[in-house]
Amino acid sequence: MTKSATKHGEHRKLTDRLLPEPSFGRLRGILATTYEMQPEFVETDFLPTLLGLGAWDDRNWTSRISLEKSLAELELACIMIDARPYRGRPRSLQLELRPVVPDRGRLLHAKVLLMVYEEAIRLIVGSANLTEFGYRKNREVVAVLTATATRSSDARLISNAIEGLKAQLTDWMSPSATQFCEQAMQRLVTWKSDDDSEQWFSWGGDTNPVYRQMIEKWPPHEKIDRITIVSPFWSEETTDGPISRFVAALRSADILSHGAELSLLTEAAPETESTYRPQLPSTFGTFDARALGIQASASAVDPRVPPEEVELGEGFTGIRSLHAKYVLLEGNTTALAYLGSANFTNRGWGFIPDAERANIEAGIILRRIGKDRTVLNALLPTTTGNLVPLEGAASGWLALPDSSPEELPWPVFIRDVLLEPSEIDGSVLELIVVTDQTIISGAWRIEVVGVDQALALVLLTGDADASQPARHRIPLDDETLLQLLQEREVNVSWWQCESGRSFPLNVASHARVSLPISPESGQPAEQNLIAYYQSRISWEDLFPEPKVPGKDSHDSPDTVVKSGVDTSMIQSYVVREFVEALTGINKDLKSAAKASRAGMRLALLGSVSPTALARRIMEAAQTGTRSPTASGFQLVEILGALAAARKYETAEAFHDDWLRNLREATDTIQKMMDGLISQHSTTLSSDFQRYARTVRKHHLASHND
Repeated sequence: MTKSATKHGEHRKLTDRLLPEPSFGRLRGILATTYEMQPEFVETDFLPTLLGLGAWDDRNWTSRISLEKSLAELELACIMIDARPYRGRPRSLQLELRPVVPDRGRLLHAKVLLMVYEEAIRLIVGSANLTEFGYRKNREVVAVLTATATRSSDARLISNAIEGLKAQLTDWMSPSATQFCEQAMQRLVTWKSDDDSEQWFSWGGDTNPVYRQMIEKWPPHEKIDRITIVSPFWSEETTDGPISRFVAALRSADILSHGAELSLLTEAAPETESTYRPQLPSTFGTFDARALGIQASASAVDPRVPPEEVELGEGFTGIRSLHAKYVLLEGNTTALAYLGSANFTNRGWGFIPDAERANIEAGIILRRIGKDRTVLNALLPTTTGNLVPLEGAASGWLALPDSSPEELPWPVFIRDVLLEPSEIDGSVLELIVVTDQTIISGAWRIEVVGVDQALALVLLTGDADASQPARHRIPLDDETLLQLLQEREVNVSWWQCESGRSFPLNVASHARVSLPISPESGQPAEQNLIAYYQSRISWEDLFPEPKVPGKDSHDSPDTVVKSGVDTSMIQSYVVREFVEALTGINKDLKSAAKASRAGMRLALLGSVSPTALARRIMEAAQTGTRSPTASGFQLVEILGALAAARKYETAEAFHDDWLRNLREATDTIQKMMDGLISQHSTTLSSDFQRYARTVRKHHLASHND
């Protein structure tokens, strides 16, 4: 694992660590936690890299559709963020975005990325937020853990990470995220190694803060001679500051040498064009570490980036901000290190009364003996400028940090806003709003706001009445649903914030398959689905780019499939085109049988599937543009293809999922057939119904031969 502990920017870009090894197989799902998130970075850099989509062009509509399809094929794509710095969500509703507000003023500050592949599980933990600065520009530190059936040394650490994640965030996790974690744990159990190496996963925020975890891991028979702390943010250092409390705790455990050295490595503040000063809060100017029995100093981490590091050639003068959080304790034979998300602050390391709670943090604790200690020293960044002794007179040698931005209010009483299938008709989506009635103390409202804010549509209002339900179900007309799908957020106004804040919209996991891949493009027409199954157009071409005045766009599917003659009303032509598409339907189903669970479901029940084609056929029958007999023939053949697909080869682990989704698709289309026969009983005779049963049995029997 230590080979994967990396100072971002000193050796490689963090985005490079998102690329899987070929042996990992297909990505099945991701779950991430972060304090900050840039929607644009997640959408145009992070996700395309993670999904292996290659060069990404955010102006190219085909790229967008490819991203939506790839996300739809994942079992889970979920990001959990601290709510207060929320800046909007990425466009895809296939991505689950969960804002978290921990109790007692804590922050969700952990930065964890769990990636589950067909043959591997990888977890990245460290200091980097899901931002461009975090993954491409800052100086960060991360650990990359990987477990497979044949490489299981990190399995225990990853298991501990997932257990801690569930314990810390269980109140905010969706059922799909919980299930995803449990499935990953089940696989890790079979891979778990007996290796009891000197490394531990560290979660902060519960009753055992980070500083106590570090003390517990230090050997009691050895003294600590040197402490090095790398942190971009610090609490004020007074008698109850983090340094004073940490030293007191080490002394209480009798593991700190008298006169031990303490080095603080901080963000660099420019002094001149080429010199820098360490940046620390004002109280460090008068802080005298000698009163604690230690020798302390502060240094600025060199922000300059060597040209060879970014391959920009001679003359490059870029700088890199410090965002890494790293603490190294050293004795005569032992070194103990923490790397992760926790700044050396009271809330980060837990230097607070037991009745309170520290921030939710995540990291790795590593212990190394003898020559193996060098790998931990190698993670310390290079410093620049004068070393500043902290002996009570450092004010003129230190720079003050910038003030923190004002914290915006957040509607803590709103727990979830999501689209979910109607209890009456599963094909219809309704809006669900979940509230915590116990903390509501005034009036509130939820509205959807489009380009014209004056035309905001109020969806739900409430007040402090404790008798109001905690779960609100709101029926939606087609226009309101489309607006929600396009905006992907609602605006929440409440007694503390009349102007309101945007709140992300999510979609229940079992409803994802019913989402249009592109709300702006709508669902593919029948003739376009037929053209796709005939291999005349690509999957991406089924979703045309919305027309924007003054902007050229690529040809839409309508342009691709039209021949200059309107054949939609010619029954024989429609049936012939359909028959020519059957081979493609069977081929698509054979491929889907080897996909992931989500990929199977998408191919059988999604926007591009036999079920979607059957719906378009029924629409033609209901509007009178298709004869009942022609429509019935098409439905029969689709049911036959599904019957044959029961015997297609699948991954053993997904065989039951394949059969379950096949049954759902078959039942859905059979209901359409029953409705067609009921509406046109005089036209569709008993002979036709016998024909339908015979064809379906024939498809299944012929495949068994």
